[in-house]
Amino acid sequence: MRLLFLTGLILVFAGILSSAPLCAGDDESRRKVAEGIRLFANGDHAGAERAFAEADVLLPENARIAYDRACAFEAQGDFDRAVELYTRAALSRETAVAAAARYNLGTLNVNRATATFGERPEAAPPEVRDEGLGHLGRAVRHFRDCLDVDADHGHARHNLEGIRLWIKHMTALWEEADRQKKRDELDLLKFLEMIQATQLEIREAVRAIAGQADSPQRREAVGVAESDQRTLEEEIEYLKEKITETLAPPPPQPGQAPAQPQPDQENLDKALTMLHGWADESAGKMAEAADSLAGGAPESASFPQIEAVERLDRIFGALAPFPMILEKSINTETGLVDDTSSLVDPAAERASDSPDADWNGMSVFQDRVTALGEVLPYKADQAEQQAEQARAGMDAQAGQAGNGEAQTPEQAEAMQKAREEIEAVKAALAKARELAPEISRLSEEAAGFLREEDAPSALPKEEEVLALLKEIADLMPKKDQDQQKDQNEQNNEPQDPQEQEEKQKEKEKQEQISKDEAEALLRKAKEREREHKKEKEKVRNAAGVRASTDKDW
Repeated sequence: MRLLFLTGLILVFAGILSSAPLCAGDDESRRKVAEGIRLFANGDHAGAERAFAEADVLLPENARIAYDRACAFEAQGDFDRAVELYTRAALSRETAVAAAARYNLGTLNVNRATATFGERPEAAPPEVRDEGLGHLGRAVRHFRDCLDVDADHGHARHNLEGIRLWIKHMTALWEEADRQKKRDELDLLKFLEMIQATQLEIREAVRAIAGQADSPQRREAVGVAESDQRTLEEEIEYLKEKITETLAPPPPQPGQAPAQPQPDQENLDKALTMLHGWADESAGKMAEAADSLAGGAPESASFPQIEAVERLDRIFGALAPFPMILEKSINTETGLVDDTSSLVDPAAERASDSPDADWNGMSVFQDRVTALGEVLPYKADQAEQQAEQARAGMDAQAGQAGNGEAQTPEQAEAMQKAREEIEAVKAALAKARELAPEISRLSEEAAGFLREEDAPSALPKEEEVLALLKEIADLMPKKDQDQQKDQNEQNNEPQDPQEQEEKQKEKEKQEQISKDEAEALLRKAKEREREHKKEKEKVRNAAGVRASTDKDW
């Protein structure tokens, strides 16, 4: 889509021919200007500029000649010189010259924007968008300056409206393109985390708005928040699609062996029903929050927003592997400790982050740590099975080496290091099973104190939970620093698009969920015993399904 609202340059070359003599040599300057006009009309823009320049020497203060020279420079593509001379002409006391110069400064920047965006501005990357919008911003300023001089300048008014409509339309296309890119590039768990993070950002903005007095600015901010909330709600359908694609890989083509066992359809349907149900509940909470914002009540939107995040967290707890569950638990509890500390000690730095204590949000997040703590043992069992499979594979490889296949010292060292990592993982998993009941108990007590708005009693419980979680994490193997450095350097290197596409396909292949894992989800889902334990049981049952990552331990 090109910028179709542009109008042509306004030329006032002939204006000087009718002006009264200004000084000695004025006749010569008239002759040079007339020559420049003739050359410009014949397409000789360089010759026209030379003629105008000679006239400028004779009458250096004449704004009309400066304007004519600017037009000649712009026609040659020398925009910087054109801007310099248009700016000089814009200071003229003659309304027609000043308005024309300011108008042409606007069209020049519009033309620069058009060249920057190219034939397909909807596909422009962020840096091109920023550059092009910068040109349009300057164009808007110049068109407004033109209207300040000549309020009846129809072309300037037309272009201002055209720019406004174009930016509005293109911004919508860019936002949709960016959302689609995230949908395509992010795996299920990363996409899920993106939705959660965006919801929390919207919620924080809404909480800040709720504490403000009514004003046009506040009402506008509420409208923006409502729009953002409804846009985020639309992502839930794509989340459900990703869940389905991940749990139910497409069947093999005729004549091809399946890449992995196909899940039992009945169990798969039940698993998808449960996970999609949580997603739909999250969408419903988002819609509830958006409706509150539409009704001008941002203070009523905060709780359904945090409930939306909680429903998404159930999906995360069902699908994520042990390391991600542990990391999320630590990050969440760290934030809770910081927030509660700021309430216990109002002088703490974080005390000024929010106008009011977020008791609802804090208690809900503490409940999520409780639920994640309950699921840790089941995730640990799963991770240990993977570790044992890896250990068995290495033992088989070592047996082959003992049967005559030579093993280099580097290979032997790597094998030993891998065994040590597996043992470290198994120690961390054993510690997780040991500490999980205490983590859940302390977390549940902390959540109760938060619901009672008793920060001094909640804080020690939170700190104990965090210490126990870190005790588990400390046993997990750490990446070798040199290996991490090499990985970071590799990540920073530009990659060939074809290579990136191949890596993405390989990643997607690795992120499929096996039949055994999907069935494990349903086996645990049948273990519900009491109605008031229903949601906790669902999280526990969900422990058998995960979205695989490059390395689970």
